[in-house]
Amino acid sequence: MKPNHLYINKSSHLLWYFSMKFVFGVSICRINSIKNLFIKIFILTFFLLFFSCNSSNKHEPKYRLTNIVFSEGKTNRRNINLQYNHAGLLEYVEILTENASLKRELFFHYNAEKRVESIKSITGPNYDLQTFTYDRKGRLIKTDNNTHTMPRHFFYNYRGLIAEQVVYFNKRPFQYYKYNYDLSGKPIKCDVLDNNKILTQQILFTYDGRSNPLIGFSSEINHSELFYGYPIGNYKENLKRVIVTNFTSEKEIMDTIQYNYEYNMLNYPCSINDNTFFEYCCNSF
Repeated sequence: MKPNHLYINKSSHLLWYFSMKFVFGVSICRINSIKNLFIKIFILTFFLLFFSCNSSNKHEPKYRLTNIVFSEGKTNRRNINLQYNHAGLLEYVEILTENASLKRELFFHYNAEKRVESIKSITGPNYDLQTFTYDRKGRLIKTDNNTHTMPRHFFYNYRGLIAEQVVYFNKRPFQYYKYNYDLSGKPIKCDVLDNNKILTQQILFTYDGRSNPLIGFSSEINHSELFYGYPIGNYKENLKRVIVTNFTSEKEIMDTIQYNYEYNMLNYPCSINDNTFFEYCCNSF
């Protein structure tokens, strides 16, 4: 019986030994596998965060426009300072002439949807209040002011783009701006008609493919909106070339306006035609 017990004990010890070796071997393999898995997850997470941050920042402005200088000749120079609220919306604009004798201030107010609701313009004791009206879809349909001088009405096409801008004078249509777009939604042509709906101008537009820093600003600052209407001044790209054909009773007169830019590293314009200069600050909003 004794040898049998010894045999059983030896067999038991061998079985126990190989079992433990197998278990610990598997455990070690599992530990290594888990370790490798965590390393892979960490690396993957790092790359996802890195590229997602880069891709998100790519489409968000990293800088805010803070200063504009318009310089036309030696005497006509305007310095424009811009300030933003805690939400990053333009809140205050100060416009100074060369000798600072004339100061103009703009105060921007927004609705709950962060769309500009009114702009109050103050020059000395005088002020002007421009108001903005939107439809249920949040589309701009009217701009007006407290003196009701030349309000604008906007009408949209089936694509949701402004097809027509009508300017009123003494409560009657004074000028019609009719817009044409390419397949991507870029405004490329504008027909200007008088109060009798007779074509007086045809304007063609090309763009630079870079970011427009003046979107949503007052037409006092955004001259493209002032001259060519809301869809042009507030398009996401800057004007590169404008070809204007004036129709008179005698002949057609064509004129070409070229805009030459210098850009910063973010592809925002720093200067236009060496007479308009832009300054930006870091976006902390």
